Amino acid sequence: MDFSVRAQATRFTILVLATGLLGLVGCTTEDVCAPGLIRESGRCVADCVNGREELERTGRLGECDDVDMGPDSDADVGPTEIGMDVPDLGPCGDACTGDTPLCDESAARCVQCLAPTDCASVSGRPMCDDGTCVECTSSDQCTEATASRCADSGLEAGSCAPCVTSTDCAGIMDGEAALGVCDDRSGTGICVQCTEATAEADCDEFSCDPATSRCTETERGTVDRCESCTGDGECQDGLGCIAIEELGGTNAYCMPLLPESGVCPNVYRVLLEDVVTLSGASPADYCTFPLATFACSGVLSIDTACSDDEPRCPGGAQCETIPGSGEVCTIACSVESNCPEIAPFNTCGGDGYCGS
Repeated sequence: MDFSVRAQATRFTILVLATGLLGLVGCTTEDVCAPGLIRESGRCVADCVNGREELERTGRLGECDDVDMGPDSDADVGPTEIGMDVPDLGPCGDACTGDTPLCDESAARCVQCLAPTDCASVSGRPMCDDGTCVECTSSDQCTEATASRCADSGLEAGSCAPCVTSTDCAGIMDGEAALGVCDDRSGTGICVQCTEATAEADCDEFSCDPATSRCTETERGTVDRCESCTGDGECQDGLGCIAIEELGGTNAYCMPLLPESGVCPNVYRVLLEDVVTLSGASPADYCTFPLATFACSGVLSIDTACSDDEPRCPGGAQCETIPGSGEVCTIACSVESNCPEIAPFNTCGGDGYCGS
């Protein structure tokens, strides 16, 4: 064989060897990578995004085990099974169900709500607080006198609760009346207009009715003996507002406390012991009159003109002719202490009435 033939054979042999070597790394003489491979930095490497089927067929899929597919990969693959569609469930996965259907991604936890709109269907709990539907998140959302404070701790947290201080009653109204005082005398705070202790500040010169906790139209300290009352604050000094069962029914009047002398004033010589006033004062002894005989209206009618025409004297009083006074109302008596100290009614004669 001459030299030219040997040279050509040598070049052919080199070409065949080179082609085989390139095939081993997955490239062709035209620098085209084999199926399942992709050129990267001058080399043919596994195409883990689009060539997985071919890589699996050729046994090279393991080269993709440590490859980060990236968040934007649209490859139809899953972490454990080729071809499985796995949606991105976020940081909470698929655990958010039942009472906590939403995912708080910032904390990677399942919650009941993320905004107040998520609580629209939850009765009585329209606000969202830290992932939970609650009744309130601030006290200005609590408008009831019996529940004016938004509790921020304990079992009541997130609920409208009774007031603790008068600050909790700010803005609570009953019509035009501001209920700015927290009254906890019953053991549970309730917003009211006043208490007898706050009447001076909340009712000006008027009294506070302890039964309704509302300001009255009666000036404090002006109600005299046997006159109607609603609380101790209305009575003059030395009197208390008590309920008595008098002739005709039970009514409340300002009545004298038993003096330190132990002797009740004239007319009011019948003693009631251990009586609690309408304002809740400690039990004490009060001076009254023969309750089965007449009523306060009869006592107050003394010296009021009367006649045989209706109306006659009220409350068990009787119409009599009194020297110097004419025909006036008076009350029955057995001793002079049953009668007023003022003449001519300060006597109790044989006719059995004051002024006789």
